[in-house]
Amino acid sequence: MAVNASVRDDDEAWSHRNEGSLITFVNQQPHFITMLSNIIKQNFLDIPQNSDEYVYYGPWTSVLIKLFDIDEGFTICPQYQVPVAQGDKDTIDFVVTLVVKRNKAPIFFLEIKPPKIFDNRSARADTDKQMRRRFHQLYDASPSQLHGFSVFGTRCCHYSLNKETDNSIAPDPIPSNPQYVTDTAPEEWWTLDILDRTGYKKFSEVIQYVKGLGQDERKYHVFTHLSSIADVLVTPTVERA
Repeated sequence: MAVNASVRDDDEAWSHRNEGSLITFVNQQPHFITMLSNIIKQNFLDIPQNSDEYVYYGPWTSVLIKLFDIDEGFTICPQYQVPVAQGDKDTIDFVVTLVVKRNKAPIFFLEIKPPKIFDNRSARADTDKQMRRRFHQLYDASPSQLHGFSVFGTRCCHYSLNKETDNSIAPDPIPSNPQYVTDTAPEEWWTLDILDRTGYKKFSEVIQYVKGLGQDERKYHVFTHLSSIADVLVTPTVERA
C-alpha cells in the first residue's frame, strides 16, 4: 500500500525534533491503538472554537483513561489548587491538575489551553515558559525522564527532559531580545493534532514510551496537567517512593 508523502514527511520531521527523547518505540509496541475513538473525537468536535479550556478537560480525561489502563495500576484523579504566589502568571487562574499515579514519581504531564488564543504569540510564549517551569517543579521527584504535552484544544507540542544526559528541556528554547519582537514559541511547535491518525499515533507513542519507563524503573507517577488560560501545574506535594 502506498504511503502518503505528506504523512511520511510529518513522521520524519516529528522524529527528528524528538530524537534522543523518544527513541524508536513504536516498533516495539505493535498492539496500541493508533486512532482516536469516534466518541472521543466527536466530543472534541462538538466544542465551539471560542470555548475556554475547561471545556476540554472532559475529552482529554477520556483520552488519558483510554491510554493509561487502570488495570496496570494507574489512577487518574483531578486536583484543584489555588495559586497564591504574587506576581506569578499562575495567580491569574485557578489550577486544575489531572494526576495519573503509579508508585509516586512524576514522568508525564499535560497542560491545556483554549485554541482561541493559539494565534497570539504572547500566549504561546507564556505557555512555553510555564511548561518549562513545570519541569523545574517536578524535577526532584521524577525518575530519569520526564515528558509533557502542551495542548491548544487538540493541537499538541511534546516536551521532554532526560536527566541522564544534559538535563536540557526539548524543544530547545528560543531566546528573546528586548530590542526585537521574537516569536519564542512558534506555531510550528504544535504540529500534532490528535484528531488525525498521525497526530494521535505520535501522542500514543509517547504515552507508551512513558509507561515503559515506569516498568524499567519500578517507580513512577505520571502527572497530567490540565490547566487554565495562564497554563499550569503549581508544584504539587509529591512523596518520594
